[in-house]
Amino acid sequence: MVLRRPSVVFLRSLAALMVLVLSCAFAPILEAQLSTTATIAGSVTDATGAIVANASVTVHNDGTKTDMVIQSNGDGSFIAPGLPVGTYTVSIASAGFQTYTLTGIVLHPATTATVNGTLQLGSASTSVTVSANAVQVETATIENAASVDAAQVSTLPINGRNYQGLATLMPGVQNTSAGVALTTGGRATNNALSVNGLAQSGTFYALDGVWNENTGNMNQTSVIPNPDSIEEVRVLQNNYSARYSLMGASVVLLQTKSGTSSFHGGAWEFFRNDALNSKPYFATSVLPYKQNIFGYNIGGPLFIPHLYNTNKEKTFFFWSQQGVILHQVPTNLTGVTPTANQRAGIFNSEIIDPNTGVAVPKNGAGQYVIPSAEINPNSTAFLNALYPLPNYSSGGSTNYINPKGQVTVQRDDEIKIDHNFNARFHLLGEYLDEYQKYAQNSLSGSQSGEVFDTNGETDYTHNKLAQLALTQILTPNMVNTTSIAMNIFDLDLNLTGTAFVDQVPGFQTSLPYNGYLSNRLPLVTFSGGIAPQGIAAARPLTHAADLDDTVGDDWSWLHGRNFFQAGITIVFNTKRQNPGSATNGQFTFTGAATSPGKSGVTQDDALADFLFGKAATFTQTSDQPRVAVHGMEISPYVEDRINLTRNLTLTAGIRLFHMPLPYGPPQSETNFIPSAFNPANVPIVNNDATITVTPAYNPLNGLVTNGTNGLPNSFSNNHIWYAGPLAGFAWDVFGDGKTSLRGGYGITYTRIFTNQDCSFNCAINPPRLQSANLQNASFPNPVGTGTAKAATISAITAADQNIQATQVHTYSLSLQHEFARNWIASATGASSQARHLVGTWNYNAAPHTGIYDFDPSINTGKVTPYKFAPYLGYAAITTYTSRQNQNWNALELSLRHPVTENLFLTVAYTWSHDLTDHVSGTFSAIDPYNPSRYYGNAEGLNFPQSLSVTAIYNLPFLREAKGFKGGVLGGWKLSDITTLRSGTSLSPGLSTSTQGNAVRADRVPGTSIHGPKTKAEWFNTAAFRAPAAGFYGNGATGSIQGPGLVVFDMSLYKEFHISESNFFEFRSEAFNIFNHTNFTTIGTNFGASNYGQATAATDPRILEFALRYHF
Repeated sequence: MVLRRPSVVFLRSLAALMVLVLSCAFAPILEAQLSTTATIAGSVTDATGAIVANASVTVHNDGTKTDMVIQSNGDGSFIAPGLPVGTYTVSIASAGFQTYTLTGIVLHPATTATVNGTLQLGSASTSVTVSANAVQVETATIENAASVDAAQVSTLPINGRNYQGLATLMPGVQNTSAGVALTTGGRATNNALSVNGLAQSGTFYALDGVWNENTGNMNQTSVIPNPDSIEEVRVLQNNYSARYSLMGASVVLLQTKSGTSSFHGGAWEFFRNDALNSKPYFATSVLPYKQNIFGYNIGGPLFIPHLYNTNKEKTFFFWSQQGVILHQVPTNLTGVTPTANQRAGIFNSEIIDPNTGVAVPKNGAGQYVIPSAEINPNSTAFLNALYPLPNYSSGGSTNYINPKGQVTVQRDDEIKIDHNFNARFHLLGEYLDEYQKYAQNSLSGSQSGEVFDTNGETDYTHNKLAQLALTQILTPNMVNTTSIAMNIFDLDLNLTGTAFVDQVPGFQTSLPYNGYLSNRLPLVTFSGGIAPQGIAAARPLTHAADLDDTVGDDWSWLHGRNFFQAGITIVFNTKRQNPGSATNGQFTFTGAATSPGKSGVTQDDALADFLFGKAATFTQTSDQPRVAVHGMEISPYVEDRINLTRNLTLTAGIRLFHMPLPYGPPQSETNFIPSAFNPANVPIVNNDATITVTPAYNPLNGLVTNGTNGLPNSFSNNHIWYAGPLAGFAWDVFGDGKTSLRGGYGITYTRIFTNQDCSFNCAINPPRLQSANLQNASFPNPVGTGTAKAATISAITAADQNIQATQVHTYSLSLQHEFARNWIASATGASSQARHLVGTWNYNAAPHTGIYDFDPSINTGKVTPYKFAPYLGYAAITTYTSRQNQNWNALELSLRHPVTENLFLTVAYTWSHDLTDHVSGTFSAIDPYNPSRYYGNAEGLNFPQSLSVTAIYNLPFLREAKGFKGGVLGGWKLSDITTLRSGTSLSPGLSTSTQGNAVRADRVPGTSIHGPKTKAEWFNTAAFRAPAAGFYGNGATGSIQGPGLVVFDMSLYKEFHISESNFFEFRSEAFNIFNHTNFTTIGTNFGASNYGQATAATDPRILEFALRYHF
């Protein structure tokens, strides 16, 4: 539901509400906040079922020894919202009745516990005490959700000490990196959770209610707390309360521990070493790996004996710190480096002197030798400084292996203070930070030099979260919480080793432009196999920072049978980052100067060109801008939960979203708008992608500048307001709290972040930046040499003016029942329908022609596709748009037995089907003129079946033994996470020299896709073939099923007690204990060398030991 033009009355009302909320703010820092407090609600009746009004209800926090006192209203109902997570006791008293007391009520984040008290006639001084069940059937709320509590988080084996590894415990939640050790945070840690079939960026993460995400990609959390500080992880999946629907199609609520009236804490160290690991399937030996994770925490009352908080009920603290040190070589980096002979200009193949046109002389061994006087000294200086000598023999051309490893050093801190001013006012203050230094042994990704250790990259992240939240009990039935917070994701990607011109003795360069970072060493690439060197466009990246500031207010009121909730959240986003550009210049060497006309260029040919300083091409961009992107969201909500009868609750609500697109400063970027394109101002596009300029040619045809001519800074205000309603019911079927039927429907939205629109990506479009393009230029001083390359078409980035936030419709119907001995089973039908998925289309794709998808001449490779493009003069116009859809449906089954003395067990099974027309690849639509033709199984997200079993079992051996046997051999416990999952969906791609615009293989009729499922041939490779010229290929999206997953992670541990609450715990953990090979990557591109083959696998067996101390 999208609201376009709000009424003036509504805007005035909203403004008044904003002023009210802002007036409650009491600190200068603001940020996005979701309350993760819990609620106790119920009713009071007598033995005949008659309501008891005005009964006194005392809600006692067992941890902090604090009380909240409320009253039942005229309908006998009561509610205690805004309660911190923990264990509670509820006492209900009324004149003429015995006091009813329920103990052991465990509150989880964003949940409601139901307490229905029945009072017996008698004296209030007489108490009837009942113990609450460890796990309750949900009878009050409508959402489909799942959770993992502190006992599971701290006890189950987590591969990587990252809570997201526990995702498989929850139906409908997939760990897309299952079987692989998750990292503990920092730049290299991406979110691994796919909820309800959507991509990882579709989920909103909140830590203690604070926005905990990288605004730039919505796929990284700012802080990953250590498991020993986590109280609970809860995932809201379908039709959840409007209070929590601020962002995302689902919400992960992470609650950390708090201080209590008694001191508690611990210390730990987890240790891994490659001597304990098995060999990775595709490696020749065990790779070096040493990891130590160590930390401590402590919580308790803040008090001064005889002076302050002497009863330990006023102020509490929790402090946690963890360190990580990791040394590893994740893979053997190999490549081709010039030999000593090649550096000296000695070659085995004929080399033509480009200055004379004749072959260079031979030496006595018959080798061709470039005279030393003709070797460019800059080339020699570059080679000797950046290319190490060969150190490896592979039997082929590869002659270098990088000997260095990677080092990660990380520290996480958390301090939380809870303060009770009195029984009505509670203040929470919290600060968390995560600092990581990640020193790589080379430049990462495609940043060049990624093989050699002469230059490298050290990545720093320093992320912070902070919040203040004031909870106010205004009346016995009305509570308000005002909150402010801050989220900072701060990233630096720094160059190390030899990366700048002044670091190479004797190397001098002169470039056409002297823009920002033009002092980096130029990027040099070779034909023939020699690895590239130098620095590519995107490094270094200095202070790429995201700041999210928010103020929020949440209000609740029990009035009769109605429980009203309302509130507002205001978010301010700022992102600052440089989009990488090649201000240092890029040279290519192809052998054309020293081996003219030769086919099959060799290493010698390209390197000889380099020694003569004869580059085939040179390009440089004039500058690298600094982009500052801003965004704001205003989101009020209202919700009513009405107890229609004692066992039937209805809920309805709505959250509104004011979400304009992110925007940069005025006149800072250009966007391509089709309506501004004039076909009369186009050039002639030649077959080789060069252009012939016409008198009317406008090189900026169709480009408009933000903040000019009536355009907003974001280029579009077409979609600003959105509405997310929800409705549902919760039915306690038999009125005994043992069986519930719940269902609902809701709409949520995922925001458009700064990598999904023009605000960041359009900053390097023309005319802001210029470029130099030369051929036959001199290295490394191209100024005044070579010739200007013929003008060519250029690629640009754009955003659809009609782009809007993804809208997700969620539904669920859940049946839950408690069996004898606290076994709880549930069956849920769940669905998510995503509309307006944001993706990238090529708006300048060659159109259909006749029976063809594109002109067949494109397949020859001699005619550019953009000769037929609708917008002549441009190459690809990569356009962010929201025109695609996704459809996920699932059956979710779960069985749970709570933690007892001897056994804890959960079983989670999900059957699901995930369909979409949003495909992976360069563009999310293969055919932008008919995107739905590739509607099929969602690649990488469709997991048809998954089963997870977790258990914590107190081994029966020598449980009651005394002495040495009992102290050492008895009392051991076994915990296990078993994950069985079918393979995800893959698509048949294409990799041939004549594929033209085709990206899919054709299906061969009459053949089966199913194959032997071996390393050499996972699927039937004969099931596909190259499509005919002029066609994209008809291979169906997601038609290949990838490898499944079978993983058993186990831990064996024992507690050595000093006293009942003071003990050491020794743990031994084995991940993939049976060393089962799970392939992860399959070559699906027809024509590629690895077509049909498995090329990567999950982790082998990894062993870990740990020692904990707890008090």
